[in-house]
Formats: sequence, structure tokens, C-alpha cells
Amino acid sequence: MWRLPLPLPNLLTAAAVNGPDNADGDLYSPRPRQPARLHFVFYQPVS
Repeated sequence: MWRLPLPLPNLLTAAAVNGPDNADGDLYSPRPRQPARLHFVFYQPVS
């Protein structure tokens, strides 16, 4: 049994951090717009 870490972009977190894409700027996010962070997802294959 082994685990392999894979860097996968978390789209939900990215959407929550960046907020909606509007031309007026960031109205829904207290923080400025930043690129999506990579989260390590650990999965264990069935052997």
C-alpha cells in the first residue's frame, strides 16, 4: 500500500479566494485577486 501526492488545483478554493470574475474588480472578496494555489491530494489506490 502506498500513497502518491499529486499537485492538483483546487477549483473550489480558487473560486472562493478569487471570487467571481467581474470587470469592476473584486467586490466579493476582501483580498486582492491572486492565482489559484496548488493543493496536494493524497489518494491510495486499491491493491
